[in-house]
Order: sequence, then C-alpha cells, then structure tokens
Amino acid sequence: MRSTIDLEKGTIRIEIEIEASPEAVFDALTDPKELETWWGSPETYRTQNWKNELRIGGERSCICIWTDGQETDVRGEYRVVECPNCVEFTWEPKRDNYARTLVRIEIRKITKGSLLVLQHSGFGSDSSACQRHGEDWKRVFGWLAAYVTKKSAPAGTR
Repeated sequence: MRSTIDLEKGTIRIEIEIEASPEAVFDALTDPKELETWWGSPETYRTQNWKNELRIGGERSCICIWTDGQETDVRGEYRVVECPNCVEFTWEPKRDNYARTLVRIEIRKITKGSLLVLQHSGFGSDSSACQRHGEDWKRVFGWLAAYVTKKSAPAGTR
C-alpha cells in the first residue's frame, strides 16, 4: 500500500494492489451486505444499515458503532458509477459536522488482480481531518483487501 497525505492541498491518495478481480473489489465496495461484513473490526467499530443507491445522485450512508457503544454516521451521494472501474461520491461524516469532501475510487485490472486508487479531496484548511481520514482509509483498505482476497481464493485455500 502506498499513501500520500498532502495537508497543504487537503488531499489523500492511496494505492493498494488486491489479489481479486475488479468486479469482486467493486462489489465489496458497493454491496450493502458485503460492506457490513468487512468494514470495521471488533477492536474499532462496526458498520451497519448501509444504504447504497448505486446510481448518479443515489444515497450512500451507514451507521458506525464504536466499541464503547457510541454511534455516528456517514452519508453521501454518488457522483460517478462505472461498474467495475470507478465510483465517486461525496463523504459527509457526522464527526466532522457533515463537512462535504469528495472520494473517488478507481479500480484497474492488473496481472495480480486489481489496483485500487483512492483520491479523497476537499478538506481545505482542516489538516487534522485530512490526516485522520488518511490513516482511516489505510485501515479500511487493509480490511477490504483481507476480505476480498479471502473471498476470491479458490475453494480449499480459504
């Protein structure tokens, strides 16, 4: 995984190679049942009640429940939907007073499976939110890669 957090520009860029097809990665990022399965961990938080209207203008949202029982949410709206190569959506977390940023995820086919490239922009002068989100995305894509790689492994090797 390679990541760049540019606090001056308020942008995050992360690249990760995943041993799974672009279709499997795209589905894991957009199917509510799959998202609820992998997004989170017992040590941090779990996500639930995912809504994904996979169309331009469609809603994307979920509830996050932290280990101490506190709840928060994230909402947004799809701007680009190009199965299985790209999704772009606004990102509006409650913990940032629903400040709107933009997430673009491109999925490219490579020899080993997929190259996922995330670009998260629009943090402006809020360098602490940019830094925090950069670290959070690295953790999230670690969960994603583990989930999709295991799911895509041939039977008998899982």
